[in-house]
Amino acid sequence: MATKGLLVLAILVTLSADAGPAFPQNQYPFAASTKERARGYENRCIADLRLLGTAQGTYAGQFPDKGYARRLNELGPTGDYLIGWELADGKADGYRFVLTPKPTHGAVEHYTIRATPIKRFATDQQSFFTDETGVIRATHEKRSAGPKDPPIDQ
Repeated sequence: MATKGLLVLAILVTLSADAGPAFPQNQYPFAASTKERARGYENRCIADLRLLGTAQGTYAGQFPDKGYARRLNELGPTGDYLIGWELADGKADGYRFVLTPKPTHGAVEHYTIRATPIKRFATDQQSFFTDETGVIRATHEKRSAGPKDPPIDQ
């Protein structure tokens, strides 16, 4: 009987070890500063914006009669599967992404994408903007970035 109890305990310990960390996501037990975390989110956001630009170009090439996608989910798994679920839902890597096509009755020839932090980890955490040109622009101000903000150095 004692052996059976030890077996159950061993299984429970194994299952709890496989369940992942005891910390909720986005709460790191190591000593990363909030500024370091903000820079990490910014770098991932920039990579996401580059991916979105590539996905938009691919989509427009596949559907010249439609032009660029009008919504992020058209690029995702329920659409053409050029991006993943999170990005297609507009929230990924600590940022909220908003795709806005320029109003048109035909093929979409122009669009903008704004990325703003869901939660600011540092007072100077950047917001980003891009469009069909592929130039990524940023601001440290607590607002959405736009076409008149300076381009990033990367």
